[in-house]
Amino acid sequence: YFGSVYQGSSIYQGNLSESFNFSLITEEHVKQSIHKLKPRKATGSDSVPGYILKGCSDVFLRPLSHLFNLSLKIDAFPDRLKESIITLIFKTGNVGEVQNYRPVSILNSLAKIFETILYNDIMESFGNLFAPEQRGFLPGENLNAVANWFKDNGMFLNEEKSGVLSFTRKLSFIDGHYHVNKRALVRKTTCRFLGVHLQASLKFGEHYTNITNKSCKILGFVIKNSEHFHIDTTIRLYNALVRPHLEYASVIWAS
Repeated sequence: YFGSVYQGSSIYQGNLSESFNFSLITEEHVKQSIHKLKPRKATGSDSVPGYILKGCSDVFLRPLSHLFNLSLKIDAFPDRLKESIITLIFKTGNVGEVQNYRPVSILNSLAKIFETILYNDIMESFGNLFAPEQRGFLPGENLNAVANWFKDNGMFLNEEKSGVLSFTRKLSFIDGHYHVNKRALVRKTTCRFLGVHLQASLKFGEHYTNITNKSCKILGFVIKNSEHFHIDTTIRLYNALVRPHLEYASVIWAS
């Protein structure tokens, strides 16, 4: 059955060594991995912020390199480093349907450092073994090739979650018809992309309304529950809960 659905491709025959061992992890490896951390990313279950690791990296180089090498020596990845905080992010559609949410995992900072080191070691040894058809999760690959691969292997877009949006300020434009699996895509006048509401008219009125309503609701909650707080605490709550919604992607819609 699968042979009739998927397009056959030649099996890539690479030269694979009969054995592989991770290289000794040095302090320089740890330093380079820490340097790649994004300090403003949310903290995982280990409660170790990235900016602490980056700002005090010299203090952590020796103990972390020792712990990582010990982990490789006993062939065990620490259970605590496997933990992550799962957050559900609403995409679109009915808020009561679970398929309209996507999970986001917030990993531990130490796990990110360790995994980056292992990833670099693996790619250095096996990076040349990936088949030419492999396009996903590899740096420098063309996303168009991914779309073509989906088509060649009988995998299609979800028509119910797809649509057509033409960006123009002209009152009349060519209303082309687009189909997926012989099903016409619905033409839309607005869409939400990475948290920003985009309109066909290249205006952001809907986005303004959305963030205003959301910010006012949160601001009301903050004011109601911080009545007896010190003013500095209230300002901190405002900056943490309200202001991010007002300033998110403002370089796009506030210009």
